[in-house]
Amino acid sequence: MLQTKKTLLLLVICALMGGTAHSSFAQSKTIESLTINDATETELSKKLNSFDEFTKVVRIKNNVPLFTEKYAVMIEQEINPDDKSVGKFNQQIYICHVGFDRPTIIVTDGYTAGFALNPRYSEELSRRYNANIVAIQHRYFEQSTPVPTDWQYMRGKYAAADMHHITNTLKKMYNGKFVATGVSKGGQNTMIYATYFPNDMDFYVPYVGPVCFSLEDGRHEGFLAKIGPKEDRERIFNFQVEVLKRRENMVKLLDAHSKKNNLTYKNIDLNEVLDMCVLEYSFALWQMSCKKVSEIPAIDSSDEILFNHLAEINDPSYFANVGYTGSFYVQAAMELGYYGYDCKPFKKLLSIKSTDNYLKRVVMQDEFADVKFNKELYKDIYKFLGDNDPKMVFIYGELDPWTAVAPDKKLFKKKEVMKFYLCPNYDHKTRINNFPEETKKEIWSILDKWMAE
Repeated sequence: MLQTKKTLLLLVICALMGGTAHSSFAQSKTIESLTINDATETELSKKLNSFDEFTKVVRIKNNVPLFTEKYAVMIEQEINPDDKSVGKFNQQIYICHVGFDRPTIIVTDGYTAGFALNPRYSEELSRRYNANIVAIQHRYFEQSTPVPTDWQYMRGKYAAADMHHITNTLKKMYNGKFVATGVSKGGQNTMIYATYFPNDMDFYVPYVGPVCFSLEDGRHEGFLAKIGPKEDRERIFNFQVEVLKRRENMVKLLDAHSKKNNLTYKNIDLNEVLDMCVLEYSFALWQMSCKKVSEIPAIDSSDEILFNHLAEINDPSYFANVGYTGSFYVQAAMELGYYGYDCKPFKKLLSIKSTDNYLKRVVMQDEFADVKFNKELYKDIYKFLGDNDPKMVFIYGELDPWTAVAPDKKLFKKKEVMKFYLCPNYDHKTRINNFPEETKKEIWSILDKWMAE
């Protein structure tokens, strides 16, 4: 959802250690390499170390002039906020500090929040308002994985309780406005946080956040059938067809690619892997690479050129069984949902009849095969948005397939405060500053007003 499929796989599966708690995590090593060991004590470091809630405080490198200091902090959380006997775990957060009287942007990331480790990291709300940033690593990702790992607590409402505890702790230190924001699954997290703790923030800005109704939602396929100019859709379709027509040679190239990258696949052979990559291609292209439609190779290009383009847009590693289970996919199966594929246009060229239940069958470990999708979360979000008119600005991209499962526009009818904006000709990377000038001014004027109140 947040990155290209290849990057998503690396973030969500390889680096996540499969949701099983390990003593050593990838981000722990990165934090260690960024640690400022000889950091002098400051007013901020004194305050952070004075909080009983914080179990570890480490100053790390920062190259953004806006921030005076940056810290990787562990905070103790309840695994089940409704039953303290279940136990506790430590959750990773990253604090980019501007000032105690400045606004604070709570970044409700849906994954590892690893982007915050980049010494040059900032985001557009913090730049606009000279604001502190607190980026939250989601429970059950990387260092924030409870031990033992009981998956029933990998739920949105418990993640919202994590955010609530973090916010209440930081309000002892920061006196300015508090704003929640997030991108993709993080944008969905922003909605979840608002749903369960509507009074924590002064306002909310969720970006490109999906709200799916089932594990294979079904709305994405219709969206993809109408997305963008007709000639672009035809060019994409013709490329997919050509790849499938050259199945024998494409499977050979896929085999070589898989061996070179040590990829193996669960419950599917190489023919089905090729089918899945081709079906995924249009989603992946529109999601993160919509500007690359013009780069699609001509259908008379060589096998190698066609395959390399396919792998660039949607790397086969997305469907590889690398021996881990991504925490995201477990939560998707439990309550977040995902998307399916429309096989009908390629029926005569596919080696398979259906992709039904592919997420559990191909991507997830067998132990999660019986997980049932719970509709409670999306219903809670819809009820909150339908019954209330919160200070929320929703940002989406016109060409992003995840816009197919944005909150229904009916929820915005007769609302005076809550706003929905769709950026023309933009994908999952949409931000406020990507909008046409007039719309951008309108959005910022709303947020500026709320910030000044």
